Amino acid sequence: MRFIIKGQSVHCIRGEQSFGSDTQTERQQQEHVVTTFDSRVDCVPPHVAAALLPEETAQLELWIKDRRMLHKKLKKQSIDTTILEALPGVLRAAKNSLSLTSSLDEELSSEIYKELIEVKKLLEDFDELVQKNSIEVEKMDSSEVLAEQLSVIKKNIDRIERL
Repeated sequence: MRFIIKGQSVHCIRGEQSFGSDTQTERQQQEHVVTTFDSRVDCVPPHVAAALLPEETAQLELWIKDRRMLHKKLKKQSIDTTILEALPGVLRAAKNSLSLTSSLDEELSSEIYKELIEVKKLLEDFDELVQKNSIEVEKMDSSEVLAEQLSVIKKNIDRIERL
């Protein structure tokens, strides 16, 4: 069971194994949305619990708990910390995009390369590194954590632009 936020809704997605028509060893993962609910809800709604299996409901409870803890943490910390914590995920996504792209604009390539060099230099100049100060999530995918972080960053940028 996966839980994905789309707009203002959480989609509960069940993956099911199915055997291919040619051989018993050929398997396909088929996913479908079992139910949805408002993303602002902080507990499992009754209609969702009724649609899920007991172990899926337990997974959803963990996911909601993880998301609530992440929101508290993101609310307390500075936007600079949120940006830095999101950076590895953004870089992983960028690496993936680059590996799937057959051509790249020369100016964009130069700008990316320049920024990466500057970030590398700033990281090398740190005299003191501290212990990890982040929450451990049990059920949320790293992509969902990144999406939450980017949402907070976007809201902060929107707020700054309105000033």
